[in-house]
Amino acid sequence: MKTGPVPWLACSCIAIFGQVPTALADSAAATCEVRNRGETQRDTTGACTFSQRQGYINLDLTNGDSYNLTPASQQGRYRDQNGNEVVRTLSGGAAEAFKWKDGREIILTYAGSSGTGDSSASGGGGDATPQAGPGGAPDSFDTICGVIVSGKNYRYRCGATDFYSGGQKVGTELRYPDQTIQLKWRPGNRVRLQFEGMVPAEARYSTTEGETNFVFEDKTYFYYSDKSLARSEWQNFRE
Repeated sequence: MKTGPVPWLACSCIAIFGQVPTALADSAAATCEVRNRGETQRDTTGACTFSQRQGYINLDLTNGDSYNLTPASQQGRYRDQNGNEVVRTLSGGAAEAFKWKDGREIILTYAGSSGTGDSSASGGGGDATPQAGPGGAPDSFDTICGVIVSGKNYRYRCGATDFYSGGQKVGTELRYPDQTIQLKWRPGNRVRLQFEGMVPAEARYSTTEGETNFVFEDKTYFYYSDKSLARSEWQNFRE
């Protein structure tokens, strides 16, 4: 399949419509174990809140410490509010780890899950094996996504995070190389779309053989929503 720059042709931008309402962040209660060069920092470890919006992550600890992470160009890598590089890894979907080069590390386990806090699983490279949102925890995974424009198929390595409520998937954040799409799943095969810098829109979606697609402004967007298939396609993807 042909790859190249994502052809974002939608015209409903801020310049036309003015200020766009900010998309609501998805958040979850968790426990954060803060480590420094392998040693647990007891004074900072405890309850925390994870929130994520359009790829940006906030980790808020009950002791008042806060970490604001901005996505970098490479999947699974971020910069904190001080410009330091942070690597995000996943462990079974129930726990995540955020590692700094200076030896700092935050292991996050979602409330209601049985995560082990093991940060050895690799994230951002397709090696993690996320589970189906235990305890309503956000479930991040690597996938292949794409867009079909004028009959041309563009495919990319992407990241996705599913969000759950009451055991049901209610939303997905889909991270293309240069665009993030917030998806809010509605009854009747409808989905609310929030592109970065654009007004929200409604569309219909369908899922067939592990691939979910939806049409927006004459373009068909798609990604592998089945996690086993997504992992296989990621590992076998060729530029």
